[in-house]
Amino acid sequence: MLIILHRILRDGFMIFRNFEDRLLGSKIKVKLLMMLFSEDTSVSEREMARRLGFSHMSVNRAFKDFYDINLVVPIKIGNATLWKLNKESYAYDLLTRNNFIKALATDSPIQNLKSRLQLGSVPHIKRIVLYGSVAEGKEERTSDIDIAVFISSKDEKIKKDIRNKLEEISEQCIKLYGNPLHPYILTDEEFSRMGKEFKKRIENGIVVFSNELETM
Repeated sequence: MLIILHRILRDGFMIFRNFEDRLLGSKIKVKLLMMLFSEDTSVSEREMARRLGFSHMSVNRAFKDFYDINLVVPIKIGNATLWKLNKESYAYDLLTRNNFIKALATDSPIQNLKSRLQLGSVPHIKRIVLYGSVAEGKEERTSDIDIAVFISSKDEKIKKDIRNKLEEISEQCIKLYGNPLHPYILTDEEFSRMGKEFKKRIENGIVVFSNELETM
C-alpha cells in the first residue's frame, strides 16, 4: 500500500530553479535587500521605488522574484501591498550567514534539501529519491517536493513511524522553502507494480539518500 502525506495548503511556496538569479540577479535587487535588511520593517513597493529612484514596475518585478523564493511575504493594507522579510525562510537564513556568497555556492537549495533528508538514523529506510518537477528543474511556485521513500518492510507500524518523521521534515521544509514534502512510502515490490511512466520518473530522479551500496 502506498502512503501519501496529506498536502498542507499555504500561500508561500518556493521555486528552486534559478535561485541565485531570483535572489541577486540585478542591481535593484541588491538595493532592495540592503533597504529591507537595514530597516527591518514592512514597506510598500511605491515607497521603495520612490526612495531608491527606480520605477514601480521594476520594484514589482524584483519583489515577485523574492516572493518566488519565499524570501518575503505580502501584507495587504487597503489597496496597497507591503512586503516583509520571511525570517524563517531558507533564503533569509542564507543571506544572514557569514560568507554567504560561499554558502550560496556550496549550499544550493537542492543541496540544502538533500541535507535534511539524510535519515540514516531512521530504521528500514533504504533510499530516498527526489523526483518530479523540483528534480527536473520545472517546478512552479505551488509545486510540492516529490520524494519516493523506499523501505524494507510492509509493516504498518514501521510505515507510520516513517510517515511521522517525514511530517516533521515537511514542517521544516514549509518554514524554509514554503513547499511541503509529498512523499510516497513504498517497498521495492510495490514499486515493481507501478505504472511504466511513473516508474520512469522516479528512476530518472535524484537519489538524495541511500543506505544501499548500489542505488537505482
